[in-house]
Amino acid sequence: MELVPLRQATARNTAKAITEKVILRHGRPDVVLSDNGTQFTSTAFTQRLAEFGIKHRITPVYTPQCNPVERTNCTVKTMISQYVEDDHKNWDEHLPAL
Repeated sequence: MELVPLRQATARNTAKAITEKVILRHGRPDVVLSDNGTQFTSTAFTQRLAEFGIKHRITPVYTPQCNPVERTNCTVKTMISQYVEDDHKNWDEHLPAL
């Protein structure tokens, strides 16, 4: 899992993050699984995956059991809230520790 804090989860920022934090660090995955968020269904994101020859799979709408990311997000949110305690301003600086 790679955690990347984004001020805005736009298609451009998401495409940049997956390129820098996943593809260039760990190599090209065969498949990327995402939900139907607009940042993932956008032309910018899908073109970036196509440039690297990555297949894009989208989970069905309203089926959280098909989307393991949602459970992971819940766990990460809990970890962040427990780690930062009362100082919520710099939570993103603590991501590597998680």
